[in-house]
Amino acid sequence: MKPAEDRLADRSTFAVSAVGMIYGALTSLSIGMADLFGRRVVNAKGPIVTGAAMQLVAIMTSLVTVVVVSSRFIVGDVIIGALLGAAGVSIA
Repeated sequence: MKPAEDRLADRSTFAVSAVGMIYGALTSLSIGMADLFGRRVVNAKGPIVTGAAMQLVAIMTSLVTVVVVSSRFIVGDVIIGALLGAAGVSIA
């Protein structure tokens, strides 16, 4: 393993770390917002509309993150993500 200074100097390592930090922060924020507003929204609009809105926000957040954070498009990762998403499995 490289010393910390070398790892920080490597841009690809930093980009991967940045994506993890951004997703971690957005996950914490979304869990907090869901806890705060989820019950009220579900009671007012219903669980299906609420779930669809949450999925839409998640998709938009992912698309913005892909554009803002430099990353590579790897077909294998997309296929694995699609299969796990279809199976209802989440990997953190």
